[in-house]
Amino acid sequence: MKKLSLKLILIFACILGSTSTISGQNVLSKLKNSLSGSSSSSSSSSSSNTSSILSTVTSVVKNLIGTASVDASSLKGDWSYTSPAVAFESESLLKNAGGTVVANTLEKKMQTYLEKVGFSEGKVKLTFDGTSAFTLTVGSKTVSGSYTVNESTISFSRSSSSSKSVSANVSVSSSELQITFEADKLLDFITNIASMSGSSTLSTISSLASSYDGMQLGFLFEKE
Repeated sequence: MKKLSLKLILIFACILGSTSTISGQNVLSKLKNSLSGSSSSSSSSSSSNTSSILSTVTSVVKNLIGTASVDASSLKGDWSYTSPAVAFESESLLKNAGGTVVANTLEKKMQTYLEKVGFSEGKVKLTFDGTSAFTLTVGSKTVSGSYTVNESTISFSRSSSSSKSVSANVSVSSSELQITFEADKLLDFITNIASMSGSSTLSTISSLASSYDGMQLGFLFEKE
């Protein structure tokens, strides 16, 4: 039992060190493959520990900002909003005690306020043409504009000439898209790009975003 536990810890530590360069799917795949070499006679307690570690890895991958370069063409298609996204700017911040708990709590708070300005699951769709144009639909309201991607940063600009560009961190896989903002940029996106209003609610969202150093807040989308 002790040998197995030590092996799990070492595997987990090695994988955490590489999360900035490999996708969440690869992380889980590596861990599962490594664990398959463990004794098949492990007790139910060992199985429970394994499940716990897999759950933690999933949270680690989810709660980190993207670092891999993204090509504009990889965003092409329709993406449906599923939930708020909370991402740490570094692994060291994420590893702090309670990091994942803080993220999960903040996501729930964010959703409460985002719903008040129209951001709820299935009600928001983001469409990219794969080159430079996007369309954002929030309920019955639709806005359009252009986007550019530079490594792991995406910039949005409304078609209106009076709207300023807003930048965010972007991470994409075949089925999920995560877009997160620094505190002041999140409010800019909601008001200037999404064209949402509601002063008290927006002020609360802005306050939440600025309350935590080293974290970005935003949105998680699923490929339609």
